Amino acid sequence: MTGVSKGLGYAMSEGFIAQGHTVIGCARSVAAIAEMKNSFGAPNDFTNIDVADEQQVKNWATEIHGSIKIKNIRNINKDLPK
Repeated sequence: MTGVSKGLGYAMSEGFIAQGHTVIGCARSVAAIAEMKNSFGAPNDFTNIDVADEQQVKNWATEIHGSIKIKNIRNINKDLPK
């Protein structure tokens, strides 16, 4: 998730972690990322990158590729209409 250091991104990260999910996120602020790593720790992972820099995004995506697991909503909620 991008923009995890403040606002909605931070609130979503905090909420997901509180619910037992692992968050892999990034933001530009070195200090904020260090604070999030200290506050939330493993298995959550936070990286300092600027999403306006295409090469930084590509490098980050390559690093986290094996860590990403997205659950299909249909598998979570069997009562959804088909």
